[in-house]
Amino acid sequence: MGNIVGEKFENYVLTQIAARQNVYGSGYAEDSIRTPQQLQLINNKSAWLKMASSTTVLRDETPAIFNKTKGEYIDASISKGEKRLKNIGINNTANFTGTKLAEQTVLFNTLSTVNPTTKYNPETGVGVDGSYNFRSGVSKTNSLWNSNNTYGLGGTDQGLVPAPGLLSFGLDSQNRGSIRKGTIELKCYNKFQFELIELVYLRLGYTMMVEWGWDKYTTNGKTIKDVGNTIIEDQWFQSDNNTTQLEMIKIIEKYRKLYAGNYDGFYGRVTNFTWSFEADGTYNISIDLISIGDVIESLKVSTKNISLTLDQIAATTGSNEDTFEGLSKSPIVVNAGNTSLSQDMFQDILKRDWAVSGGSEYFNPSIVMNLKSNGNKRSSDGSTDKYSYFMTFGELIKKLKTFCIPKLQNEFGVQSDIITFDSGVDENLCATFPNHISLDPRVCLIKPALAVSTIVSAEKTYVINDPGWNYSKQFAFTEDQGNVSTVYGKIMNIYLNYDFISTLLDNATEGKDKKTISIFSFLQSICNGINDSLGNINNLEVVLKDDSIITIVEQNAIPGQDQLKSLKGRMSAVPSFDIFGMNPNTNTSGFVTDFTFDTKITPELASMISIGATAAGTSTKDYDATAFSKWNEGLYDRFNKKFIDPAVADALSVQLALSDQANELGITAEDEITSLQGVVLYNAWNAGELDRGDDEVFSDFISFTNDTITQTVDAVAEVVYDGWNWLVNKVWRDDDEQVDISKNNVGNLTADDYFMDYTQNRTFTAMGVENRGYRIAEVNSVYPLEGDDTNGGLNWAEYIAQVNTYLYQERMKKITGKLTPEELASKFANNYILYLTEVFGGDFAAGSNDGKTGQTKYGDQTYWQYNSAEIKRGKNSFEAYVTTINNSIFAATGKPSGTIGFIPITFAITFEGLSGIKIYNQIDIRQGFLPSQYPQALKFLISTVNHKIEGNKWESSLDTVSIPRTFATGKFKFSELATSADTYSSGGGKGLKENPGPAPNADTVRDYIAPIPQFEEKKSGSNGGGGYTQGLSGGELSSGGDITEETATMIITILKTIRVEEPNIRVTLTGGNDLYHKNKLGKKDYVSRHEGGTGIDFTINNPSASNLAIIIKILGSYAVGNKNWYYIDEYGEPTKVATGGHFHISNPTAEPGSKKGIRLAEKQLAAGEITKRP
Repeated sequence: MGNIVGEKFENYVLTQIAARQNVYGSGYAEDSIRTPQQLQLINNKSAWLKMASSTTVLRDETPAIFNKTKGEYIDASISKGEKRLKNIGINNTANFTGTKLAEQTVLFNTLSTVNPTTKYNPETGVGVDGSYNFRSGVSKTNSLWNSNNTYGLGGTDQGLVPAPGLLSFGLDSQNRGSIRKGTIELKCYNKFQFELIELVYLRLGYTMMVEWGWDKYTTNGKTIKDVGNTIIEDQWFQSDNNTTQLEMIKIIEKYRKLYAGNYDGFYGRVTNFTWSFEADGTYNISIDLISIGDVIESLKVSTKNISLTLDQIAATTGSNEDTFEGLSKSPIVVNAGNTSLSQDMFQDILKRDWAVSGGSEYFNPSIVMNLKSNGNKRSSDGSTDKYSYFMTFGELIKKLKTFCIPKLQNEFGVQSDIITFDSGVDENLCATFPNHISLDPRVCLIKPALAVSTIVSAEKTYVINDPGWNYSKQFAFTEDQGNVSTVYGKIMNIYLNYDFISTLLDNATEGKDKKTISIFSFLQSICNGINDSLGNINNLEVVLKDDSIITIVEQNAIPGQDQLKSLKGRMSAVPSFDIFGMNPNTNTSGFVTDFTFDTKITPELASMISIGATAAGTSTKDYDATAFSKWNEGLYDRFNKKFIDPAVADALSVQLALSDQANELGITAEDEITSLQGVVLYNAWNAGELDRGDDEVFSDFISFTNDTITQTVDAVAEVVYDGWNWLVNKVWRDDDEQVDISKNNVGNLTADDYFMDYTQNRTFTAMGVENRGYRIAEVNSVYPLEGDDTNGGLNWAEYIAQVNTYLYQERMKKITGKLTPEELASKFANNYILYLTEVFGGDFAAGSNDGKTGQTKYGDQTYWQYNSAEIKRGKNSFEAYVTTINNSIFAATGKPSGTIGFIPITFAITFEGLSGIKIYNQIDIRQGFLPSQYPQALKFLISTVNHKIEGNKWESSLDTVSIPRTFATGKFKFSELATSADTYSSGGGKGLKENPGPAPNADTVRDYIAPIPQFEEKKSGSNGGGGYTQGLSGGELSSGGDITEETATMIITILKTIRVEEPNIRVTLTGGNDLYHKNKLGKKDYVSRHEGGTGIDFTINNPSASNLAIIIKILGSYAVGNKNWYYIDEYGEPTKVATGGHFHISNPTAEPGSKKGIRLAEKQLAAGEITKRP
């Protein structure tokens, strides 16, 4: 069977669709005419409907005998069944006991008598002589019963009335199609007819067979065939019929196939009925039927054989109280005696061998793994821990079959399960991921699908793969098909925790004494727990297939599942329905009568769709919107270019404010510090407390002493000078010779620089701005320490020097991996690979020289501590990890992920009745009016199949759900995908090493483009030696070294012009003084401007002819200007070393390749198309 959604239709359904579309398309081509047979199929095809009951009348061995004297039947020993017949007026009970009543009351062409089949076609197994005695004419007597006449059944007291008959039948899917409900409408015309129908059909819990179909059909679009015998004639009333309920479902499918989808049947149980008595003396009756598999939701199955106490269980197993140590109040023990299933599970713990190697159905990590070394404390010891016991999902289903699913026995003594399970290990598949583990071992376990290295290394990240895992079954598998790899997991190999099972079992058992269990709620709770524990990349759901088979369906698509060997032939040949008009390519036309397309966007999907609508589905670690990105492929919203996480949006607004302040103050980048960081530091320093260091205090003391002595000497000299001149002025000098003694005439007593050389009055310059004095700068986002030294505060220049040193050291730590344990925990807190090394043991190598900082020894692993906080952390980090990988794959391949599950974008169609279509089949539609991107972006899966039979017309209708159309992304190893989600990645390759910085000129460019969504820089690229750069200095502008100041001015000026003149053209700076051009030096016959930092490469998002022309005119205006800035159009004339279309700009002289651009610019200037810039 299998649980994969999206399988193709059965072959007979595909053939019938093609045949019908050929019939309806006939006669339209010039050389084609409709044949009489085709006209009959189009205009003279009728639907039929019939119904039979399983009601059997009990009888005894003394049948009623007709007494001629009394003129009536007399039965000496009457059974209860015969009494029921007599109560409605049938006295000749011998003709109606057993199945005879039901045989004579088949609702087909009013009320008919069936003559069961006695001969069968040996090839098809279909009867050749089964028939009906159809009613006709008018009864000539007033007896209640007659078997031949249409009018007069039930007597003539109310006049001549017709026999009862079916009016309509509707079959609707419930619960996304897994349960089906039928409603039959019929009419009786007097009381006897109603009592007869009530006795045969209004039987709650009884099974009925409803059949319907077309009277004629075709399989090739040309010849006509008639529908022959069906189940009611061939099987339903056979005296030796030992068919079980489940076999009856298979027999229906046999007849569907035999009649190419032009027949269908429904085997259901009566769940309700209503009737009304009308003013004209007639009865309108409605009967509700439900598919027999409804027990999965509604029937509570008794699970208790015998009630046992713990003491009784212990006695039977030879155990004692010590056996229960560590299980505490686990439901494994508390509920051990409640049901036969819980008893069996508890006896597993006491008696089973839990150390069977080679992939047992049972697993106990406390026995086969090292869980207790190096001082780790557990909640209890060894195998008595309540979380230590696991069984596979497949084994749990076996137990459910044994202890919870009852059997039904027919009248011939044949027993069968009331429902079955699809539990094949190789057929029940699910999605998985590199490094997929169970994040909550309290719920379930899977054998880890580790992609990260498991080889112990002093230089590389590794995770310890405990040998104990070899005792478990493999979960994740990879299958190569041509050039693609399909990765999948096996649901039945998921190990479920006994404590988890016991808790859910207790929740699902109902009744006063906990004797019944709801199978559906129990299994769905199991699936919900698995989905959550496996990181919600799975979406397992319980459904009922073919009315009787419980199946665990994986709603999330497995990329590349079409290529799996086990699914070969099941996923191809998707049917296409012609919806409207003629298909000129095939000369076919549809038999669809109605069509709707609908989108139902829930609030939960709103944010995801908004993200998916952005250009290329901008990647974030929090959202996987790749499915919706495919929907918008090739388009973008110019007002909604990029989705930015709230934290990033806040950061951008801050950057804009900082950028404005940097321009206002004139702050420039310096060494490790960008201009925007400089603003943060400027504000932090000026907000700090005034504080002189000890050195400054001593310096100010010396200055004060010197100033005081100097002033004292100056003052004494001034007094002596003024005193002498006063005396001389008075005694000897004439009036015109007087000396002015009111001013400072000696020394520097009143000079402006006295006491102005103190430290708090001194001015210091850094990053292009001045600040006065000494302060203790506040902690900030750039420098997380106070700005001081051992002596106290720092001046502005000292503070900037201190921050530069700090940033350089931090960058070197990142490169070399020399992080403290605290730094490691903080920096990589949400890194899933680090999480794996901690829960399983291993070493997270954030660099080549990290020593033992990120190492977790074997025995110190935390996985088996079942810690809630660690489990929550694992789920969060795995979610970010999966989303990052999905976005990475989409960015590289354009292939969306399948983890979003069903999308509420649906279509529904109604068409001429057709059987054999099943829920979760994949369907396609074919017509030009539907947007072409729909079938490229989505798969449509059938969610409900409904039928309506009324007035000789049979209509079928389908509803669908949609999932992303996913594809395998090519051959890969798990490790290649895993690195895209790792916080730390290594560059690799040969040649010159990446420039670690600083790059102040490139940083000036980055500061300019940071707040402008129109511009961006490529952060990483080829290093020219077989590896990739890591963006150590900020991006590709400076991965090989810094650009020149003139080059930074050049690109900023050009970008400003593009922003003003064409704001809709997005620019990506792809190269500057980058490592690729440096390492390719030996392979070129000329020196690249990139190597000297005087060349820049950039691309535009939509290089259409019109957009290229706009950029060429802008670059040309600078080529003829006075700045000596030149360009090469490598979209139109790529150089021999170009790796793709782009523009190359350079200075200060023209390159050979730029001469063509200069000539074009000169012509444009002469024609007045451009002006000189700047």
